[in-house]
Amino acid sequence: MKEARTASRYAKAILAYANENKLSDEVAKEMQGLIELYESTIQLDRVLSNPFLPNTKKQSILRSIVPNSSDVTKKLLNLLASNNRLFLLKEVAKCYIHLFAEQQGELNATVISAIPLTQNLENKIHDKLEDFSGKKIHILNKIDKSLLGGFILKIGDLEFNSSLAYKLKTFKAKLTSNSM
Repeated sequence: MKEARTASRYAKAILAYANENKLSDEVAKEMQGLIELYESTIQLDRVLSNPFLPNTKKQSILRSIVPNSSDVTKKLLNLLASNNRLFLLKEVAKCYIHLFAEQQGELNATVISAIPLTQNLENKIHDKLEDFSGKKIHILNKIDKSLLGGFILKIGDLEFNSSLAYKLKTFKAKLTSNSM
């Protein structure tokens, strides 16, 4: 949890700096590229998380991987390296992408359901969320068979749990608390 807060602070600072320099779009593309690089190269996370590898070596590896990055991204890499926080790079990149999307008036919504959403249902949810938030919505559907039925909707900091498993759990809690 502490690492997520720290990554969020770095992301907010780098977004503000990128906005000042009118490079937020370019940095967003570079952060997305870094995330994709992390996902395709397992060793990158191991290298950046290795406490025995000097930061100068880690920096040179990153410079060779992203040689044509913007000055903003280079400053981020230098800042993380000087603070011994290069292991946070992936989380900082994810936070940056999230904050940049919010700045552009977009929100990500996650719908967790027991079965995949039909296209019709996904469109209805999408339209309702856009009407509710007034922002452009991107929906991600995750499957969790333990929900038994219903769904959990996560958008920003809000969560609406309408799953059958949750309803059964709260019903059970009410029954056991009333029986004493």
